[in-house]
Amino acid sequence: EEVKIGLVFAGDSEKQEAVEVEGVPGTMMVLDVEIDHAAATEAVARDFVNRIQRLKKKLQIVPTDKIQLAFQIANPESESGSSLAAAIEAHTSLVAASLHAQ
Repeated sequence: EEVKIGLVFAGDSEKQEAVEVEGVPGTMMVLDVEIDHAAATEAVARDFVNRIQRLKKKLQIVPTDKIQLAFQIANPESESGSSLAAAIEAHTSLVAASLHAQ
């Protein structure tokens, strides 16, 4: 006699996605695919840090050297410009510490 187990996801498919785990029969993984605003702004700030770090490397600035950071957002009224400004403002200490900036 054969027993079959079926997995059915009954959650909110707008906010979560369920996938069967390959190679592990009878196992389902549920992922929260809703975008968290705090995590999204931190990701934008980290991307900004990454771009400045690449510029420092290109200019052969030692990563631990302290720098003064000044920037201007080209189009602050645009959606991307205001998102960048909000992310940097919300994560100023992360940006400054990561870049050894004043």
